[in-house]
Amino acid sequence: MIKAAAIKIGDVIHTLPAPNRHHHIIAQIGETSNGLLIARGTQGFIDDEGEFYDRVSAGEHALRCGQIRELDNAPQLFSEDLW
Repeated sequence: MIKAAAIKIGDVIHTLPAPNRHHHIIAQIGETSNGLLIARGTQGFIDDEGEFYDRVSAGEHALRCGQIRELDNAPQLFSEDLW
């Protein structure tokens, strides 16, 4: 089950608990880093086991586990689809 929005930069996953969205994470990263670092990141989500999924694989996961019935912006998952 998808639990939170996340941004993966290199091997580091930045996340905030739901109902935070990606722009909240970007703002938090921006306070301590430069914009170029954020631009290199991959937006996605983490599940209840802490595994990172990019937007497409997160959408597939949320559909497969019955968390949502459809994607508003297929094939990508957006936090608005969840909360």
